[in-house]
Amino acid sequence: MRAVIEPSPSLPRLQRLFRTMLLAWEVDRVERELVQQGLAFFHVSGAGHEALAVLADFLTPDDWQHLHYRDKALLLARGVPVEEFFRSPLSSAIKRCPSVCSDSISLIHGTSR
Repeated sequence: MRAVIEPSPSLPRLQRLFRTMLLAWEVDRVERELVQQGLAFFHVSGAGHEALAVLADFLTPDDWQHLHYRDKALLLARGVPVEEFFRSPLSSAIKRCPSVCSDSISLIHGTSR
């Protein structure tokens, strides 16, 4: 079911969106710290893409997406667990791959590894 466009979104909806945006910022902060500690090789910020989280309400499970590695807020809003963002950067097997390489995120992309 697609979301209805509201002239004035409800306070709970706005709060959920804001929490998702804050969570995306926090994922960025932790990724930066991991790079500084030498526990991850790189970090690509999602800054500037946080507002894309609002799209999640207008997408169905059948809608295909080809997400950019900076679309953390939309991934979070679509239900990707925070832990998924840290699987790839901390894995020695896929250090060359951006954070969107883990399996459940790949499923949202419509790709496979």
